[in-house]
Amino acid sequence: MKECLTSRHKRKEYILTDKLTMAYFKKQEDIRPFFESQLKACGVDYFDFYLMHAQTKDIFEYFK
Repeated sequence: MKECLTSRHKRKEYILTDKLTMAYFKKQEDIRPFFESQLKACGVDYFDFYLMHAQTKDIFEYFK
């Protein structure tokens, strides 16, 4: 992502979305470092949308 998109285009020229998958966190404190690693890997300061992956009633409770 960093090489293909962010090095060729200004940030305001595209919409970028990522997602949080429950396999990558066990407790709330795990989320911020994971989120920041996603930003770094993509070479951006923010995502336009950040989604919760694979939502069901049970998974939503985990995310809450």
